[in-house]
Amino acid sequence: MFLILYLLGIFCCFPSERALADDIAMRTATVCYVSNSSRLDQLQCLDVYSNRDARNWPVVVMIHGGAWRSGDKSQPQNGRDKARFLLANGFVFVSVNYRLAPEFGHPSQIKDIAAALAWVSKNISKYGGNPAKVIVMGHSAGAHLACLAVTNQKFLKDAGFDVANVCGCILLDAPTFNVVVKNRYGNFSHNSEIIDDTIFGVTEDQRKEASPALHIAENSYIPTFLALSTPQYLYSKYQAKQFVRDLNSVRHKAEYFFISHKNHVALNSEFGVKKDWVTAKVLAFLNRATR
Repeated sequence: MFLILYLLGIFCCFPSERALADDIAMRTATVCYVSNSSRLDQLQCLDVYSNRDARNWPVVVMIHGGAWRSGDKSQPQNGRDKARFLLANGFVFVSVNYRLAPEFGHPSQIKDIAAALAWVSKNISKYGGNPAKVIVMGHSAGAHLACLAVTNQKFLKDAGFDVANVCGCILLDAPTFNVVVKNRYGNFSHNSEIIDDTIFGVTEDQRKEASPALHIAENSYIPTFLALSTPQYLYSKYQAKQFVRDLNSVRHKAEYFFISHKNHVALNSEFGVKKDWVTAKVLAFLNRATR
């Protein structure tokens, strides 16, 4: 009896695997975006999800969260789940890994993101993507890195990527926009256990360089922003609202929404769920930004 159930279990798995292959018609995994990277650790690698019918589709580049110390491009909420939804709506999807703290803090991580975007610019047309219509999207620490990439633009320039090819940036509960500001406890963050010296360094210059909010005024072009936050980190909410106000004050387009009914994790993991209000809001933003 056990053997029969076991065999039924195996065979029942095959349709779902085939369905996944049909939904995500092509997946190119473990593409290294720097020449000296190792396929073994995958920290400087990315995954491309595309459709056989894709021709010049806009591209969504996802940067995972994990407090700058953990997380992976292959986790379902960072890879397969988002890819399935976005492919069905006409977007090529790329999920990016980067080197992690405490071994690699700033600026190693933002340099990795810049190198990954440069790879997308040079190679995504092979997968049916449009290199001139890129949306950068991040969750948590990944949202900070996405935001930093398109505000402190020297890293993109050094990597050979034209920021004008980014037509939008989506921030899912970014934990900070300014790591120079101290909280009432004298720490540089709302949670000094999350954001510490191993990530952004100890000097004010290092922290200024890693603070998206401090680089708005120096840029003639910044892509349109959609910033979402949850009740979990209220300090982040205040920074996000101020960041959007600062962008709007100098005529850059940005929207902010407080998502009161979701927590930090669900905001990311429930993306793509049917009748999800946040998913609808993000999809509408994607379609406007890539018109």
